[in-house]
Amino acid sequence: MSWLAVIVLSVFSSAYFVFMLHLSGFIGYFFKDAGFLPYFIVFIIFFIIVAAIVKKLSGQPGTGKVRLASVFFISVIGTVLFGGFIGADFISDISEAEKRTLNRFPRRLPFHENFPGEFNLFVDDRVALRGDAFKLYSRVKPYMLDKFNLKGQGLFGLENWLFYNSEDDTADNFQGVNGYTDSGLLFLKKTVDEVYDFCRENNIGFVFILAPNKSSVYPEYYPDFIKRLDTVSSYERINGYLLEHSYAPVADVFGAIMANKGQYSLYYKEDSHWNTVGAYFAWQKAAGLLKKQIHGFRPVEFDSVNRCDAKSPYRDLIDFTGGTLYDYPPTNEFCVNNPVKLETIQALNREKNIMGHIRTSNEDGLKIMIFHDSFMVLMQNFIYESASEVKNIWFYRTSPLAYKQDILEFKPDIIVWEMLERYAVAVMRGDMSHTKPGG
Repeated sequence: MSWLAVIVLSVFSSAYFVFMLHLSGFIGYFFKDAGFLPYFIVFIIFFIIVAAIVKKLSGQPGTGKVRLASVFFISVIGTVLFGGFIGADFISDISEAEKRTLNRFPRRLPFHENFPGEFNLFVDDRVALRGDAFKLYSRVKPYMLDKFNLKGQGLFGLENWLFYNSEDDTADNFQGVNGYTDSGLLFLKKTVDEVYDFCRENNIGFVFILAPNKSSVYPEYYPDFIKRLDTVSSYERINGYLLEHSYAPVADVFGAIMANKGQYSLYYKEDSHWNTVGAYFAWQKAAGLLKKQIHGFRPVEFDSVNRCDAKSPYRDLIDFTGGTLYDYPPTNEFCVNNPVKLETIQALNREKNIMGHIRTSNEDGLKIMIFHDSFMVLMQNFIYESASEVKNIWFYRTSPLAYKQDILEFKPDIIVWEMLERYAVAVMRGDMSHTKPGG
């Protein structure tokens, strides 16, 4: 047997032995926090063994430098193969770096046609240094061409801020190339007024909330190579038009948010949504309009909330930009002191704790119906404090009048209609349905 065959056989035999130990959890238990130390030790051992084998078996003439280079090369390859199993994690179920569930060992016989593919996914997910390589890539990525990539769903802003770049919340919209006209503004205004007219006819309080895109509130952190064509944002034009021309109660949430921007962080750096602080100040403004319409409506007051640390319930921009770009600390949130107890009658999404129809412990509260998108999730807990029963309708670019029958059956005291800026832009271009989805 040649010396090369001996080395190859030794490498793969050792790798197989370590792999079996890893499946038992033995090596993973002792080396999980050892970092690169096991790889260094493996390299030294390989170098010594391979050097001895080469010296003994190689009868070929050559310089010491050539033999040393061969030993070094073989040792590196052996370390990669051997160390790949030493540092692998065949026990954990969740990847902290990628925030996902890892593939498990196939639960089928090795002779099954799908076994090779499933086994390959299992090994790929758990090979050594995969998590470290993923983190390194996500930290290097902003300094590569991806930082200037306007085709992805996420943009890298200044000071580690991330921004959405899809639908109608794109660089074009930020610049003012919005694609809507004066007739589109008029159409949006008439749509809001029609819903208000329906509510007045049925003695229902109403408020419309236009939630700003993150880029409209924090333009100073937007990628600095993207310049606005005007000092007035798309949101300010839409919101200003509604406040001036609509006779429906339209909450000036932008004014409330900007008034508190200097004191609080109002949007998540790693997510496209406002946080509970921004949501609370927006709700305060909307609740002020409802107090003028509904006798006995008591919104949650400022002294009934306190600051609390929490992480964003979403991290959509982390996913859109390719992974764990930064380690964001928990942000200051607003939590309600002694919140009402909730009883779920029907859940929209139990996994995300999104409730469609709920009953609260506040028996003196009102019946409230909410038409909304994802931004309302951060506001709901403040609304629940004033309600005895709440029905959430999660939809996009649809008029609440498509749900006339549902409204008349529920008989709410209040209807809250929340729409995100990017959906308002789509509505103004004619992307608006007056038909209940699936109806």
